[in-house]
Amino acid sequence: MSATGRSLRVRGGGCVLATHVEHDAPPPQPIVPADGEEKPSPPLPIVPADAEEKSSPPLPIVPADAEEKSLRSALGLALLQALRDKKEQPPMPIRTHAERLPSGERGVSLEFLRALRTFYTELGAIGKPMEDVCMEEGSSSSACALTRSTGLSLAESVVLVAERRGQSALPLIGHKTTFFSYSWKGTRLGDMLAAIERKVESLEREDGRTRYVFIDIFCASQNLLAGAFHSPHVTKEADPRGYAERQEDIGGVMDGAMAAADEMLFYCSPLTEAWEAPRDPFLLPGRGEPPEQWTRRGPCAVTRAWCVFEMARAIGKRCTLHVVLSPADVDGFEGLLVDRFDEIAGIIAALDARDAQITKAEDREYILMQACSVPWLQVERHEGGVGAITASVCEALRKWLADEGHAALARLPKKKRGTSRLINNLGGLLQAQGRLDEAGALYREALEAKRETLGNCHLDTLMSINNLGMLLKAQGRLDEAGALYREALEARRKTLGNHHPDTLTSINNLGSLLQAQGRLDEAEALFRQDLEASREMLGNRHPHTLGSINNLGLLLKAQGRLDEAGALYREALESRREMLGNRHQDTLTSINNLGSLLQAQGRLDEAGALYREALEARRETLGNRHPSTLTSINNLGLLLKAQGRLDEAGALYREALQVMRETLGSHHPDTLASINNLGLLLKAQGQLDEAGALLCEALEARRETLGNRHPSTLASINNLGLLLQAQGQLDEAGALYREALEASCEMLGNRHPHTLTFINNLGKLLQAQGRLDEAEVLFSELRHGAHTENS
Repeated sequence: MSATGRSLRVRGGGCVLATHVEHDAPPPQPIVPADGEEKPSPPLPIVPADAEEKSSPPLPIVPADAEEKSLRSALGLALLQALRDKKEQPPMPIRTHAERLPSGERGVSLEFLRALRTFYTELGAIGKPMEDVCMEEGSSSSACALTRSTGLSLAESVVLVAERRGQSALPLIGHKTTFFSYSWKGTRLGDMLAAIERKVESLEREDGRTRYVFIDIFCASQNLLAGAFHSPHVTKEADPRGYAERQEDIGGVMDGAMAAADEMLFYCSPLTEAWEAPRDPFLLPGRGEPPEQWTRRGPCAVTRAWCVFEMARAIGKRCTLHVVLSPADVDGFEGLLVDRFDEIAGIIAALDARDAQITKAEDREYILMQACSVPWLQVERHEGGVGAITASVCEALRKWLADEGHAALARLPKKKRGTSRLINNLGGLLQAQGRLDEAGALYREALEAKRETLGNCHLDTLMSINNLGMLLKAQGRLDEAGALYREALEARRKTLGNHHPDTLTSINNLGSLLQAQGRLDEAEALFRQDLEASREMLGNRHPHTLGSINNLGLLLKAQGRLDEAGALYREALESRREMLGNRHQDTLTSINNLGSLLQAQGRLDEAGALYREALEARRETLGNRHPSTLTSINNLGLLLKAQGRLDEAGALYREALQVMRETLGSHHPDTLASINNLGLLLKAQGQLDEAGALLCEALEARRETLGNRHPSTLASINNLGLLLQAQGQLDEAGALYREALEASCEMLGNRHPHTLTFINNLGKLLQAQGRLDEAEVLFSELRHGAHTENS
């Protein structure tokens, strides 16, 4: 995993916050990863749907006791049996288009779900897959067979039969409130019904509101969708009205079904099971053909294009999401949460809508057309456009998992909470979502419990110390983090020795912390110690070793030793591409870092190609609001600014800053970097007052959080000096330049590139003031320093 570092760069006499370079740490500690660049992933915003999509008002509550509910289910069973026994074949469909309630507006009640269970159990069909339940050839009880005498959906057919018998189907069939999303592939009827019944019963008990659930097999006319009553004479040219009605039947079901629902049940079974994927085509034709004997893992629904798109639409219109599971997964879920929480999180993280499959190739055009019509999704007909769907669905499932984790933790006995694996795993997930305060509370609880029960030097206690240190570093609380890192390192050296992987993790983490504090020489000593031991003990291509290679490269770049850094970056990137693939987050870290180096060397086109590769992959795999995505947005913005494409750069800077303020807070180091960068861009565009407000904000916050001599604080001091000089306030600018120069000489040395930048800026200011002799002294020192640096 990785952590984040930054450096300063000389640009036209100014000093700016450079590309946000990513800093690796060794392999994960047990349960959560070691200190790393891939910081928390905040939740995606819920964007309102189009104005036309409105939910139906809540249905009136009809209290019913157990006996009445039983009678309703019995009525549903009798109506289903009447449909099965119906033999006459009147002209189809039995009701005209104008007389039919659109398929998408029907929903079935809990009592009807129970009637369906009884009906199919008596027929020995409760264990059938949903494809057979829909249209099994030769079956008299499939949805298509049951509705062949009406041409309507099963729900509408039940209403029709009830009307003809002088009965009301209202307790069984009503206007839909809830949308059920699932995959026909891999889902069995009994498991599906049990999952829906369990959740609906729970929801109705909580709020007293009757639910009517849209389930496509039962609430859409499967005969109409299959074209059973389609006349070849009804074409767009020959019968425009008939064709439009036909299209409404087959193409409007999704819109109608999604428009009225205010909540979604998403079927997530099998939760962790592996299964062989069907040879169905991908949604995106450019993906080619699915591999033979392709083993996929986890919920079938997240691999089906219809389901993934349905969830994205539901999130967009602010539907409440409820994940439902089969009975088998419900029975094992508690154990999964406690012992294999990270496994579920990994399956969710691996979701990629680009790999979504469709049953029929003709579905592709409709799904992509509908996706393009939803502005917030911004889905286009190519691979990159599907990233918004991937991100929104992943984030919704992560939130569900976090909520379930909290609930499971609350059920644990108090004595077991603090020492459980769950508390650390949940803390890691919350940190990955950007919920740092919540994560910190869990990490502190875990550490306190382990100190009390296991002692300060137990391996599990040291793991908790490390985890809390990472969290504090992510919050910018570097001194507190440093104290914990040193405690962990000292104890690991004593108990495990200097070459144990856990000790190397602590060495690396403390080195990263020292670098963030600007103590580069101390950091370099630790990074070299870590890398030497890693090569010797683990080999050159071990993930820990590659992280160490990357980290030392970052340190060398910060020291201005670009060629040495470049050799290390290329070694790490080549190995990661080969071993992990091009979209793995560690590979993207290396892509970003090499891009940063090339930019520092003035090779802007090469750097831009790498930055775009990293940004595109992160938008798709992590979403638009993940800190690593924001890193890539910032870096591409810096590059565009260096190329003079200021408006394009500004759009990226504003996107990154808005999300950082919302998710990390205004005083987080990354937010301050973003504030600084936008301020410098505005200065370059001549918008000096706006730039000054941002640069002042960044400097004030950095003085407060990092201290007056941190390299990032010195960057802000210098940058505000540049702004004041541009505004003609030369004396004020000079005071800031001198402060930055004095501190840089002390902290970084007289020959450090940042120090030379400050010398140059002060010299130019003195020259502008007519103080030529003083300026020449500084320029002479600058020439000598640059010569020394290059020799």
